[in-house]
Amino acid sequence: MNNPQQLTFPWSAKPKLIFRDFYTNKENLNLVNNLKDQEAGDIIIQASSNIGKSHLLQSVCNFYNEIGKTSFYLPIKKALDYDPSVLDSINKIDLICIDDIDFIAKNDEWERAIFNLINQCQQSTSRIIFSVSGSIDTAGFNLPDLLSRLNKLLKYNVANLDDRDIEAAIDLIIEHNSINIGDKEINYILNHAKRDIAHLKHILFKLDEYSLSTKKKITIPLIKEII
Repeated sequence: MNNPQQLTFPWSAKPKLIFRDFYTNKENLNLVNNLKDQEAGDIIIQASSNIGKSHLLQSVCNFYNEIGKTSFYLPIKKALDYDPSVLDSINKIDLICIDDIDFIAKNDEWERAIFNLINQCQQSTSRIIFSVSGSIDTAGFNLPDLLSRLNKLLKYNVANLDDRDIEAAIDLIIEHNSINIGDKEINYILNHAKRDIAHLKHILFKLDEYSLSTKKKITIPLIKEII
């Protein structure tokens, strides 16, 4: 949130996660444009794990903050340790992003709280965006009214990246984060690490952190230790 003096939560969007660092292929361009469009309405992002849905939710929060709007990022996996009352009054915020909504499935208190939150947002000017692993219909919610409400929202599926997209995404991450790594080392990572963009990003950031702290170059022997 960009108004922490008014409401304080134990979660917030990471400020470094922005749309510029999310590689957008043609299949995902419409989704990204609609996330930025304040008039596009409430949205559900459906995607497999580790494909960037958390990045997108935090990016749209940071986008709203940049244009002077309030936002709230809620990672449900962490929020489940708290009482659903943490959602009280957040419908006054311009944008609410709730990550991994499927994790509340079969938790009756949280399902009811999210159902009530959707109703409150629809009666106010708040916009709400969810992400789900897989699809809403297979999440396994107990509350039929919640599933009905969610199915009325605009749904987008995040398209998987093919090999060429992954290579382009890696180049984008390296460029935007000024990571000093050679082509030979990049090719080694791509050929030996799991071709999962979240995993590859983690490797690159870990290598960069090590390189900066030790003032040593990123080498293949170091990469072997990391991956």
